[in-house]
Amino acid sequence: MIFSGGTASAKQFATLRLIDGQVAVQRGNGAFETGQDGTSLREGDTVRTGPDGRASIEYFDGSLTRLDFDTSFTLVTLESLGDAPASRVIESSQAQGNSYHRVAELSDARSRFEIQTPTATASVIGTGYAVLVDEGSTTIAVLDGVVTARGSGGSVQIPTGDMAVVGTDGVVRPIQAIPPELLDGDWLTFNRCADHDTPACSEGD
Repeated sequence: MIFSGGTASAKQFATLRLIDGQVAVQRGNGAFETGQDGTSLREGDTVRTGPDGRASIEYFDGSLTRLDFDTSFTLVTLESLGDAPASRVIESSQAQGNSYHRVAELSDARSRFEIQTPTATASVIGTGYAVLVDEGSTTIAVLDGVVTARGSGGSVQIPTGDMAVVGTDGVVRPIQAIPPELLDGDWLTFNRCADHDTPACSEGD
């Protein structure tokens, strides 16, 4: 662990897990290379999935991110606070594609788990949710817990079962129920089955 100046913090790592297809990893500003299962990921690393690729990122606190096809996802901050080991900061950016996040409960005000997209920031305190970036707009769909979505025009809290769209102008649209075509679509179904291996999921396979 590397300790930085100012508020004591320890740099942490994440682990790449391959699910399917083509997955590439970029170290900082380096070239993209074929991703390997079990690879350690650090701040500044980017994971990019191909048209047939899916991957997951396992964080040091037990949280998890899964990446859908054609997704670009960069780890920005991975650290725990040296004076409070239970406190941690996990920040990432998603340029395109779909992601799903299962976040371990954050026990104090200094901890945060945030995803930034070109138009929005999603922050949570222990939950499961999806972030979908399509042609600049961002959809945040919450399957469990509450997510705070921030755009240039303010913020909203999205409860379980609902979603909000942040347009290319950064304005957060009104909260609405997750429509069946999204909730029962391939990506959310894939993650619900991965988190809860029910007989229905096995039959679907």
